[in-house]
Amino acid sequence: IIGGAILFGALVQPALAAAPVDWSGCAVPVFGADKRAIIAACTAVLNRLDLIDADRVRALAARGRTFDMAGDADAAIRDLDQAIKLAPADAELRVRRGWVAYGLRQFDEAMGFARRALALDPQHQSAFTLLGAAASTTRKFAIGKASLDKAVEIKPADVVARLERFAFF
Repeated sequence: IIGGAILFGALVQPALAAAPVDWSGCAVPVFGADKRAIIAACTAVLNRLDLIDADRVRALAARGRTFDMAGDADAAIRDLDQAIKLAPADAELRVRRGWVAYGLRQFDEAMGFARRALALDPQHQSAFTLLGAAASTTRKFAIGKASLDKAVEIKPADVVARLERFAFF
């Protein structure tokens, strides 16, 4: 105590300086990756007390995507929704969340996420793919075709957009 003020924060803060985050195990899985190991690594990152919001969003997004790929939609939704709250201007998070809704056959919700992503990034190719797939599945063919055409126009080599376009039109 100096002059009635406690200097705890000033004295301790340098000792608690954040160590670099080890991202080696917390990444979006590739085909055949050990999803449990990725989820555990991302959870370890998220358990850090010194994590800044950008790193928390990155870990939540990777873990949420991994949960989705592992078939745990509830956990994926929880992580992706939390990431969206921390980074509301991130269009990619909304697309990822929309694909979870699509996988649950919640096509109107998926289209809503795609539209919100496009409001944030009007050239987001994956958002057009999601919107096109969900609209086509719900027989909104004009929206579906226009969206998938736009997705292919933005990124002609994208396999998913081309397959969705081929499947419906």
